[in-house]
Amino acid sequence: MGKGWSNDHELIWQPNHLGEMVELLVPSQKVGTYHLIVHYTKSPENGIFQATLNGTDLGVPVDLYSTNWTTTDAIDLGVVALTDAKPVFKATVTGQNPASKKFNFGLDYLKFVPAP
Repeated sequence: MGKGWSNDHELIWQPNHLGEMVELLVPSQKVGTYHLIVHYTKSPENGIFQATLNGTDLGVPVDLYSTNWTTTDAIDLGVVALTDAKPVFKATVTGQNPASKKFNFGLDYLKFVPAP
């Protein structure tokens, strides 16, 4: 995507309907407690999404609509406990901003930061 995105890339998913979801197998992590930090992409074509990790909702649905392409600031989705080495991150379409053209989803990165 260019400046503002880590490694100048992002993951783009283009769902067509409410309720669709994408699951991402996250690289292995040590068992433990972490803050899950995320950077999303906002755009004129993005929808509203609920994030989950291993089936547990993370915060509230986030509206990724913006009039231009940009990244969000770092968002702390909260403290998560990893009990196995293969966490699964899921984003589910929960809505569409009235100004958005589509339901697209953009992800710059996920980062697990050990919690004290």
